[in-house]
Amino acid sequence: MDKSYLKRHPFSDMSEKELDNAIQYCLNNIEVAIIERNFESRLIKNYGKTLIKLEKEKESRCNLH
Repeated sequence: MDKSYLKRHPFSDMSEKELDNAIQYCLNNIEVAIIERNFESRLIKNYGKTLIKLEKEKESRCNLH
């Protein structure tokens, strides 16, 4: 998975596995930014926002079942 995949695919169209992979991708990128001590990086902010949206999509699916 890469950044362009996240931009091309609406979260609502993703399968559960794709959603989980996208969440992990965001977490990994945030972790790398922290490890590299790049705290000012907008990467953390951008991936954080995406992560929240992915988590909300996943939560909304769980509430439907």
